[in-house]
Amino acid sequence: MAMIQMSFAMIGNVTAVAQAVQYGELEINHFEPVVASRVFDSITLLTQGIRRWREKCVDGVQADAAPNLAHLTESMAVATALVPRLGYAKVSQLARQSVNEGRSLLAIMAESGVMSEAEAISVIEKASYPVFG
Repeated sequence: MAMIQMSFAMIGNVTAVAQAVQYGELEINHFEPVVASRVFDSITLLTQGIRRWREKCVDGVQADAAPNLAHLTESMAVATALVPRLGYAKVSQLARQSVNEGRSLLAIMAESGVMSEAEAISVIEKASYPVFG
């Protein structure tokens, strides 16, 4: 809720700055104090809000690598990471087989001898963000 309230204040500041700039006269803008005040207020809000959000919501959070990897390897998204290694045609064929049989792509690849699961996971990890430990 605090972040939402901060965003309301930021929207108000943006509106105030936009109107102050709009009603200024050429190079002599008599509303520059409003612009500066709202910009500095926004900087303060963002700095304090993000710091508190990090302290209360992010610090101490750790990814659980095993379930992440399990979800990824059961997903058809892994096909994208395998295309550079195996080629689009081969991955497409294996992906269709995976969908038709209701089994994981990596299991079908391992059974057909295209690539072992460990080798496929290595390729996937190199193509993805380092969330596996």
